Amino acid sequence: MKQKYSHSMVVRLLAIAVSSIGTLFLLPLILKTLGEYNFGIWGMVSSITSYLLLLDFGVALACTRYLSLCSEDKNNWTGIVSNALVLSFIMSAIMLMAGAGIFIAMQSGLLAEQHHLISTIVIITLLEVAISIPLRMYMSILRAEVRYFDIGSFEVIRVSLRIGGIALALFLGADLVDIVIIASLANLVFFILPLSNTIKRHKTVFFNKAAINKKTFMDLLKFSKSTAVSQTAEFLKFRTDSILVAILLGITASAHYTIIVFIVMMLTQVLMRFLSYWDTIIINSIGQGQHEQAINNLFKSLKIGINISLLSFLNIIVFGETFISFWVGEN
Repeated sequence: MKQKYSHSMVVRLLAIAVSSIGTLFLLPLILKTLGEYNFGIWGMVSSITSYLLLLDFGVALACTRYLSLCSEDKNNWTGIVSNALVLSFIMSAIMLMAGAGIFIAMQSGLLAEQHHLISTIVIITLLEVAISIPLRMYMSILRAEVRYFDIGSFEVIRVSLRIGGIALALFLGADLVDIVIIASLANLVFFILPLSNTIKRHKTVFFNKAAINKKTFMDLLKFSKSTAVSQTAEFLKFRTDSILVAILLGITASAHYTIIVFIVMMLTQVLMRFLSYWDTIIINSIGQGQHEQAINNLFKSLKIGINISLLSFLNIIVFGETFISFWVGEN
């Protein structure tokens, strides 16, 4: 059942507000506790993992699209989700093999000891993504049902666990690896909750071996491949800048750069959540044969999106300097 747009947006904006205000005070705490070098590593990890919450190699997005097109005939959902899960299991296996390769390289001495910290964090991140990719299919179910109030509520829980857990851990003397693990666990909770929600409402996980077939699998794969290219391009465009700064200027420089770009990442989150909602609404209308309604929704989303962008631009002009100086001082 669809949930009201206004209610959904309020709870999702609440999640962003909690994340922004919490991080506003959390980042200086991490910087002071861990030092500039470890904070620089944390900044790179956070930049990448924040995008990995959206990056699914196109599998979840493909699942959402096909479920939305069949929104009036849920008898086909088991076949779509089953094949999407098989595809996601393959992606997860690749992630696990990559993590195992790095672990073996560490244990065999192929990686120098000074690289072990970063390698350990990469392994934790790969494990998190490997576990979360299949779970994202159940987030796709919520999106196809336009249950964005539920998704926003889960986001509030994730952000609260992440910020509260990291702050408490730092108070108790945790190190960099500890807070990376806490952040990963909070992210996994975010993806486990949709599974629990789906089971509670539908009394099924929408998986059946008999429903797996080559045609549906290839359709999902074909769509996900093009989406994966787009997502990878966006990742290289927006999420590798801190890594480039660390390589060229050093990890310490990356620490300060992370603080500066945080405001941009925060505004990007607003737009990404807005786009994901309207994308599902438009595809849902097409699936129901309401093409005129889909076009109207498209123009409505463009108008709202432009207004959000203009408001964000105004906020940067008015509050940007104050926001940055809070962390790095006048210099």
